[in-house]
Amino acid sequence: MTNNQICTMCKQDNPNCNRNCKECVIKADKKRRLTMNNKTFNLIRTIGEIAVPVIAFITAICTIWNIPHCAEVTATLTALDTLIGAVVMILRKKYNEGK
Repeated sequence: MTNNQICTMCKQDNPNCNRNCKECVIKADKKRRLTMNNKTFNLIRTIGEIAVPVIAFITAICTIWNIPHCAEVTATLTALDTLIGAVVMILRKKYNEGK
């Protein structure tokens, strides 16, 4: 940066900044974090809240009809739904912190 220019990252009038000051490094790190648009977040949330539980319910019903391996499929889907729920909660918390 030349003299009398304000850094676009840290907004400081610092000719020696070169985007290497502490404020610039912190802001650049925040920009590199996992970001997700609302459409993607809503898709993941819908899969976790609706699609996986419905499929798990259907496979649970299949166990009543003695279709093979339904218990394993149901347990796997329940575990997957738990993981998706945790990811959604983490993303929601990060989103709310960023407001």
